Amino acid sequence: MKKFFILLSIIPIFFFCTTVEAEVLTQRNKNIVKAQVVKIEDMTEGNIEMQETSVLIKEGPFKGKHITFTRTITKYSKNDFKLYKDSDIYINLYIQDDTIMDASLAYVSRQESITLLAMCFLGVLVLFGMRKGVQSAISLILSGYLIIKVLIPWIKNGQEPVYSTVIVASLIITISFIMISGFSKKSIIAIIGTILGTFLAGVLASYFSNISFITGIENEYSQFLILELGVQIDFRGLLFSGIILGTLGAVMDVSMSIASVLDEIKTQQEKASLIELFTSGLRVGRDIMATMVNTLILAYAGTALPLFLFLSFMNMETINIINSEAIAVEIIRALCGSIGLIMSVPFTSLVGAIILTFDNEKNKGYKYHRNIYRKRRYKV
Repeated sequence: MKKFFILLSIIPIFFFCTTVEAEVLTQRNKNIVKAQVVKIEDMTEGNIEMQETSVLIKEGPFKGKHITFTRTITKYSKNDFKLYKDSDIYINLYIQDDTIMDASLAYVSRQESITLLAMCFLGVLVLFGMRKGVQSAISLILSGYLIIKVLIPWIKNGQEPVYSTVIVASLIITISFIMISGFSKKSIIAIIGTILGTFLAGVLASYFSNISFITGIENEYSQFLILELGVQIDFRGLLFSGIILGTLGAVMDVSMSIASVLDEIKTQQEKASLIELFTSGLRVGRDIMATMVNTLILAYAGTALPLFLFLSFMNMETINIINSEAIAVEIIRALCGSIGLIMSVPFTSLVGAIILTFDNEKNKGYKYHRNIYRKRRYKV
């Protein structure tokens, strides 16, 4: 219970840091302000759809001022949508001599809908998970905090992406399992099994990326960081970091399932040997592994679906598709993650069998000596 309140006390700090960063971001981008659509008029020029948009600025030095601008609705682009009255948006102000010369749509305010979805998620999690659900929610928030507030700044400041991810992933694993199951044998088993399986995936990804001459800059975001922002970081290491984080959740699920089963078996059958526990873990792990590997592969395939569609329209031959870096990265990501997931089964089973067997023998020795002491004391 103590650990629960300690971790719970971290949440206000998380929201405070988030608010401070949001204020700093607003100050840095003071030409982008929030506004509300008060009037909209649809127009058409030939085949081009446009909207004359009147908005009320809701923040910044021009708060309360009404301005009007025209936006073009472009098919098959990020502007392929219509605004409506009372829509909350962010506009980019073009200012000269403290006067607004023009404005344009920066992006739509989506935090309300995302917040609503997040509340629905947390509500369902707490409703059906009860105390475990609350602990899972806190664990999830802390994991996101570590990634956004710790890992990303470390990488931005020039730290090695792989080493930084290893540290943050270890913290996420430890905090998550302790939050959910407490500091117990089951948690220790799951922590060790997850670390071994996840980092094996990272090692394999590093090796096969090197022998496959993967640069890590095949996607548009990496190229934008280099060409537009001039960022110089280890993009290959960033790729490995992504594989470690992407594999983490699935491996945690498998490791905790096996650790829970082994702990329950040992509780019900104290005489179960190390070999029996290990083989039981493998049998259970095989059933879990069959579905989890499929889940992992489909998750990676889902994120790469536009890429697959693009290559299909290009009518590229299969050999050329496989040899392209974009596809090779997805294959390495999926297969290395799956190998890490599969190997977490024997890792967790072996670690669990050793810890539970050793702990049981230690308890037997303690009980034996305690009984001897009691008998001697009684005789005296």
